[in-house]
Amino acid sequence: VTFSILENSKSGTFIGQMTATDRDEPGTQHTKLKYRIVGQTPASFRGGSLFTVQADTGDISLQTPSLDREKIDRYTVLLEARDMGGKSFGLCNTGTVVIEVGDANDHAPMCEHGVYEVFILENTVNAEVTKIGVIDKDIRGTPAWHATFNIIKGNEDGSFKIETNQDSNTGTLCIKKGLDYEKTKERRLEIVVNNEVPYVLAPNSGPISTSTCVVVVKVRDVDEGPEFHPKIYILDIKECLKAGTVVGHYSASDPETGNNEDIRYKIIKDPCNWITMNNDGQISTTKMLDRDAPDLQLYQCNVTVAAIDRKTQNWRLTENDDRSVYLEPSDVLSYGQYIIPIRVSDNEGNSGISEIKVTLCDCTVPQDCIYPPKSIEPRQSSDVTLGIWAILAMILGSLLLLLILITLCGCFGGAPMAGTKHVCDDLANQNLIISNTEAPGEEVMDPNILPVKTGNIVTSDQGVVSGVKTGGQESFEMVKGGHQTMESIRGGAQHTLESHKGAGHHTIESGRGYGQSMMDTYRYNYSEWQNYTFPRLTEEPIRGHTLIKN
Repeated sequence: VTFSILENSKSGTFIGQMTATDRDEPGTQHTKLKYRIVGQTPASFRGGSLFTVQADTGDISLQTPSLDREKIDRYTVLLEARDMGGKSFGLCNTGTVVIEVGDANDHAPMCEHGVYEVFILENTVNAEVTKIGVIDKDIRGTPAWHATFNIIKGNEDGSFKIETNQDSNTGTLCIKKGLDYEKTKERRLEIVVNNEVPYVLAPNSGPISTSTCVVVVKVRDVDEGPEFHPKIYILDIKECLKAGTVVGHYSASDPETGNNEDIRYKIIKDPCNWITMNNDGQISTTKMLDRDAPDLQLYQCNVTVAAIDRKTQNWRLTENDDRSVYLEPSDVLSYGQYIIPIRVSDNEGNSGISEIKVTLCDCTVPQDCIYPPKSIEPRQSSDVTLGIWAILAMILGSLLLLLILITLCGCFGGAPMAGTKHVCDDLANQNLIISNTEAPGEEVMDPNILPVKTGNIVTSDQGVVSGVKTGGQESFEMVKGGHQTMESIRGGAQHTLESHKGAGHHTIESGRGYGQSMMDTYRYNYSEWQNYTFPRLTEEPIRGHTLIKN
């Protein structure tokens, strides 16, 4: 059986009832039961039992008001029931009772830090200032653990508020209204922390002291732009005034100093082009205005002007954290690229200057940057950057152009040169081939054969051929670096030219006994040899000539 009781309960608080049954005859001593506690785990540090039981009814109650859940949250009690009115000779049995100690709000939440110091820029609104953490020993997630925060001092104007996160049990201090550095440079907020439910005091103990903390908010000055007074200026202009007539003066002042020195003025939007404004805020007409003119039917025009502090830099830095800052324009700037030098220093005095490139444009996302109309001249940059795709396109284009050039060279280089002389194939007759020589050929004599008759010789840039006739057989030798075969038949004879590459030695053997049926094949082979040889004979004339005969 399990019962529960809240911690810090008073003495005599009822916990639960334990009963037993006896099957003996009712109304006799055999069924008269008495209850008592025979054991407790863990034992009380003062000795004895923290609980008591009513002997006749079995009601269990708190005897000593010293339950503390944060120390012990569960007790096990051994209870005995004995018949015969509790006499020692009566029969008995025991049962176990588990008593759980519930949580009560007996611990106040404590702030993690007593003092918080934060910095904030003036005119900042709807921003987080700091987080306040608390420590509570009660059960997590219960109303006795959830914290509530209240600003009891320093927020009379309602500039701050605190939002509670029940999951982490922290409070987030936020600012709702902007603070003015010129009016107050520091705000001290006193915050008290409580729980959602009231505190439960332990018996014979004093009141629980609540936890408070102080948040010191230091305001940092921001170079504010000039302000017009009033913000809306109504100007009445009479018609028919000459162009350039001064019709008014509209000025702004520095909210920090109160003066209007070093302030220039600029018209941002003027759809009617009625007025002009100089650097001193003086307003003049641009043309003679006629109330009855078609462009003056509305009789009024809204013009937007800006006041710019000449001493103010175009860009300003605002602190984000110890590792980064925000860079933002402090003036109305033209679209374009800007190079901004920024000096970064450390705590030891070391510093360095880095140049930051900023592109100012009208865009929704950086990739879709829309530059201004032509009337606004953006600052030009001398840097030209090529992307990876542009570089690859240039390389591929160069390779394609080179491939085209190589193809053209191959086509024109392999074709016969202009003026090349072609020799007609006339195998049936003996022909003397002209090779543009000016001197007769040389006689070739070989001591190894009979000198019967010596033929003529022609030499060219491709080789030398010599021939000796010995009876019914003719032999030719050609000094040539190429490889070619020539076969011809005349009157049943066969001529074969075998070329050995490297040695440049060619032999033509003639035989008998081959028929006329091979004439066409031989003629084709001989024509192939002519196509190879004669174009080269015209390239560079060499003395000599060749006489081919059967």
